[in-house]
Amino acid sequence: MRPILLALALLSACGGAVGPGHGLAPPVAAQAYFGLAPGRCFEYAEGDGGPATVGLVTASEPGGVALHLSHHGQEERVDHLSFDGGLVLLERQDFIAGVALTSRGFATPLLYLAAPLSSTAPSLSSSSSYSDVVSGADGGSGTESFEVDVIQAGTLATPAGSFFADELNVVGNAPSKAVNDRRWLSPDAGFVDLYLPDDQGSYVDFLLVDEKPTGPAAPCAAN
Repeated sequence: MRPILLALALLSACGGAVGPGHGLAPPVAAQAYFGLAPGRCFEYAEGDGGPATVGLVTASEPGGVALHLSHHGQEERVDHLSFDGGLVLLERQDFIAGVALTSRGFATPLLYLAAPLSSTAPSLSSSSSYSDVVSGADGGSGTESFEVDVIQAGTLATPAGSFFADELNVVGNAPSKAVNDRRWLSPDAGFVDLYLPDDQGSYVDFLLVDEKPTGPAAPCAAN
């Protein structure tokens, strides 16, 4: 990822039909493959050290999981996801700036991730019309495009340990600007590196420091 966001996405060419007697591997369940079980808190620190200032929480919601991204304890974005076999679908995004909330709902869910990851697979591309609601009022409509590419795979060292991960490049739209988001994703472990703006507005790597269950008694990166 590089900014958030999340948010979080990948490649949809994941193989052909699978059935008994065909000699093919069974389909991959995207939620387990990408480590998107609800109730997980991922904490990230800028560079190789320092306190965790970015949090990513997976929360259960009807029909799927919500990814909550926060910085210094302030929520900035929520990606509402559903699952269809090996695909992760983006149903809606919420963008938070202070007390202002922009909620963007897609007429057709966008392709967010596809399992398994592969740097040789084609781009995961999709588009959909959307409607915005801004702080409870009609915010207009338009068309959203979303594309995810796996750039490379390799071992990434973080304060939480070393992970074999895939670097993703995500190109999409957010309110009033384009987003070019890069992140490292390790199957099962989840996102281990997010490329986000620091307190001065410069984009830097936020590396995984810790992963733990979340809840009222265990806030996520509330620095």
